Amino acid sequence: MDVTGNFDKKPRGNVDLLLSFNNHLYVGTGRSTGFELWRTLGTEPQKDQWKLVIDKGAGDARNERPWSLAVFKDYIYLGTAIEAAVLSLNPDQQLSRFSRNHRAWHHL
Repeated sequence: MDVTGNFDKKPRGNVDLLLSFNNHLYVGTGRSTGFELWRTLGTEPQKDQWKLVIDKGAGDARNERPWSLAVFKDYIYLGTAIEAAVLSLNPDQQLSRFSRNHRAWHHL
């Protein structure tokens, strides 16, 4: 894969996690401004053919690193390292966070 190209159209930072799901490749990267999750636009990784799905640590820049990435029943689940949060991404790419205090999911 060509790693040159447009900075805003490709994964940035250290690649921590990879996941293949629904004919797309997902890449979780660690950044000092908060982790990012990227998805290929097509079925193959190509130069400048990526979509930024989550940025800035999902709203908390202290979440510099994605910790885990898994699929269960058509949802992607992502665990974070700093806040020990669990995030879910539904098939429509809507992000939710599980609240330990309220024991419920909240859309972000």
